[in-house]
Parts: sequence; structure tokens; C-alpha cells
Amino acid sequence: MRAHRYLQARAQQYKVNLSTEWKTHNARYAAYFFNEYTGENAWADVKCSGYMGSYATAYGDFTHVIFVRLNNEGRENNFVKGNAWNKTADLKLSDLNGVYTINGWELEVE
Repeated sequence: MRAHRYLQARAQQYKVNLSTEWKTHNARYAAYFFNEYTGENAWADVKCSGYMGSYATAYGDFTHVIFVRLNNEGRENNFVKGNAWNKTADLKLSDLNGVYTINGWELEVE
């Protein structure tokens, strides 16, 4: 039986460097954290601060994250087209080393 390693992500912060493109149209940002083995998932708002930069905090044992660029008029975090404009691929948290830089637009929400 193959053993699975879970990233311990209790109150773990992940910094995201937003691209110039993602900063347009008064967008807001969220992070969708999930565990590919247990199905556990949670949304977190990406906080933007001049001092700290942009970051999301995960509360749980997650293996992956998807950063999402959202319409500022909506209040729900989801992948519904029109509310969600762009997203990253599924990113392994163990590969990020706590930081991810978004390049260009990344993926459009379909």
C-alpha cells in the first residue's frame, strides 16, 4: 500500500504574487484549498496588504491550492463563470515553498 504524505497546513499562510493582468478591473481574489486524498476543501479570501503583500491562510490539512481571480461585485467564492474570471492550475502546496507567482492571465474559467 502506498503511503500518502499530507502537508500539515494548520493556519499556514501562502503568499501569492499577483500579475499586472490580475490586478485589473477592481478584481478580488480567493484561494481554493483541497486535499486530493480525503476530499477536504475550503475557500479562503486572499488578503491584499501593502506591508505583507497578498496572501491566503489555510486552516486544515490540504495538498493543493487553486488561486482564483473574481468579479468584485460578487460575494461568494466559487468557480461559476462570470463570478470567477481566471484561475491557476491545481498547485501542489509542497512545491510552492509558501509562495506562488501568477504569470499573465493563467487560465480562464470555463
